[in-house]
Amino acid sequence: MSNSQKTIYNVNILGAGVSGLSTALALLEKGHYSVKIIATHLPSDLNIDYTSPWAGAHWRSYADIADIEQQKLDTATYNHFAHLAETDPKAGVMFLNGHDFWEVKPKNFEDPWFKSILKNYRHLSKEELPPGIEFGITYRTVSMNAPKYLAYLLEQVLARGGVIERGTVSSLKALAQIPHNTRISKSSKADIIVNCSGLGNRNLLGVHDHQMFPTRGQIVIVKVPDEIWPKAKQFTMERYAEGSAMGTGTITYVIPRDNGEIIFGGTMEHWN
Repeated sequence: MSNSQKTIYNVNILGAGVSGLSTALALLEKGHYSVKIIATHLPSDLNIDYTSPWAGAHWRSYADIADIEQQKLDTATYNHFAHLAETDPKAGVMFLNGHDFWEVKPKNFEDPWFKSILKNYRHLSKEELPPGIEFGITYRTVSMNAPKYLAYLLEQVLARGGVIERGTVSSLKALAQIPHNTRISKSSKADIIVNCSGLGNRNLLGVHDHQMFPTRGQIVIVKVPDEIWPKAKQFTMERYAEGSAMGTGTITYVIPRDNGEIIFGGTMEHWN
């Protein structure tokens, strides 16, 4: 069957955070999907219920050494963002040196699985460790300017014929019934629905996932003076207290964005 004869599947996606926009773009790039996103909040919105714009973010993996499936997913994610850092400055992704610091070295420390896929992985010497730190590692990774990346995803989705509609959906049934008409497909029926509503799943009819809960976090965003930005943009880190395993316990983090800002964090309060 030729490309022109392929069936076009109509997809309604709920949510326009990173997950919803990334799903839409991936389907549109396949070439035989017509995509409409329905979302209460869109890129450029700043709302406590719209979490994506507030993210740091930088790549590091917390996959267990035995969790091969998660490692494959994390590797694909890193390769995708590394490609964007190399090829498309509009995406807001950049390379930098990652650091993980421990106030007390974890007992029976094992090198993380990703040491084999990231450049320049090594243990830091005592001379390189900041005061109060007993052990640390460093490696080459990427950081993402979340608001800029959201705008980039939105632009890519629209350029490929995707449609975005602001609206609130009460149930999966209602999502399926939203007329689908797009530039790619004039059918009013959705063949596929995709739920990317995040915390909204707690109250979404047809889901009611009460295992999901809000986690309150607080960060500080600082504009870095131009004279120190060339050095500051090369450094991201997480600091763990009390010899915690990677990604657990009390964590302090520093994440630069490509626009001259640095995020300092953070707090984490479950059910708040």
